[in-house]
Amino acid sequence: MKSNIKKKILFVDHDIGLSGSTISMSYLIKEFCNTGFKVLVLTKNDSKGLKYLSNSGAEIIQYSSSPFKSITLSLHFSDKGSFLSKKWSKNLFKDLIRFFNGIILSVKIINKYKPDLIYLNEYVTIQFALYAKLRSLLVFVHIRSLFIDQKFNIRIMLLKKALKNIPQNIFAITKLEAEQLNSIKNEKVKIEIVPEFLFEEDFHLSDNLEKIKKSFGTKDSSKIITFLGGIKEIKGSIDFISAIELLSEDYPNVKFILAGKIFDNTVSQDVYPYFKMCNEFIDRPKVKPFINVLGEIENIKDLLSISDIIVSCSIESHFNRPIIEAWALKKAVIATDVSHSIKLIENGSDGILVPKNNPKELANKIKKLLNDESLLSNLGLNGYKKAKDNFDGKSYTKKIVNYCIEIFNNK
Repeated sequence: MKSNIKKKILFVDHDIGLSGSTISMSYLIKEFCNTGFKVLVLTKNDSKGLKYLSNSGAEIIQYSSSPFKSITLSLHFSDKGSFLSKKWSKNLFKDLIRFFNGIILSVKIINKYKPDLIYLNEYVTIQFALYAKLRSLLVFVHIRSLFIDQKFNIRIMLLKKALKNIPQNIFAITKLEAEQLNSIKNEKVKIEIVPEFLFEEDFHLSDNLEKIKKSFGTKDSSKIITFLGGIKEIKGSIDFISAIELLSEDYPNVKFILAGKIFDNTVSQDVYPYFKMCNEFIDRPKVKPFINVLGEIENIKDLLSISDIIVSCSIESHFNRPIIEAWALKKAVIATDVSHSIKLIENGSDGILVPKNNPKELANKIKKLLNDESLLSNLGLNGYKKAKDNFDGKSYTKKIVNYCIEIFNNK
């Protein structure tokens, strides 16, 4: 839907690094740009994520990546801590600072750039929506995750109150994200389920696969098995690493790749012990020769293109974009049986589900695929069909943009 308007929309990005959220945002930004909007993105993202955002056609407004300047509230399920625990108290203190950081930044940015519409996610809604509401700006919120399921969490209470009263539309990535908002449904705020985005280019393998294999150190590998969760407890990294130890003797020519952000903050007791444990497992003689630890990479598609099996070991449920990216390239997927994956994957048809925290069962399922080329191929083909049928980025990004235009025109 083409429009003559040249209005400004401000996206507020909370993330650092190249995440599924960043990739999806870049697709949506492109559609807003193509429809005639001037798009501004307020972000603290680093060079990897920034490249995606700037290439989408947006004007980038960077703010400080200092933890003391952060505006991202602790609403993610990984931030959960029992009531009055050290973690709970620490997050509450941090979020008080971040709340006021966000209020100050929202006033500064909105006054300076004068956007007509504001596009937020759940981590910045409370701070940025308040001033936008006072200025009578249109606010849209994209919910991509499940909130902390926790009593006595004032942030969740405030977020739900803000979501109930401020945005014109809420876009939820799956039914699970929408259902957590059931208590705030009203006639004023419309909640739409808009699935994740895949575009035509996502369905084509990268060129020059042999060169890519060589760059990743996998040229002579018979099969490549990839995990994109980095090193973080909620990603189940230790299960992937432990499974390698159970497989490597029988499959010495298989290469295992661990890519994604490595959470290794030495001063964080929430992070470092797990990182240390994973590193100790990686150094074991039945693991170290068979694994490449890459950390964050810029071109995830290149890695997926040369991989045979993509593994997700998440122990907490969230929408896992690499699953559908793997399907788009006809790759087999193994994932843990968390809620999102159970709803997404038809076990045995377009993927394989395994119990979480169970490296032995994960190793058994990997072995099954390594020994059955027909099953390996069929899982990829069926996943490809599902990705084509259910994640049409062109229609879904247009749907969001058209909603925004319609509401703006009726303002």
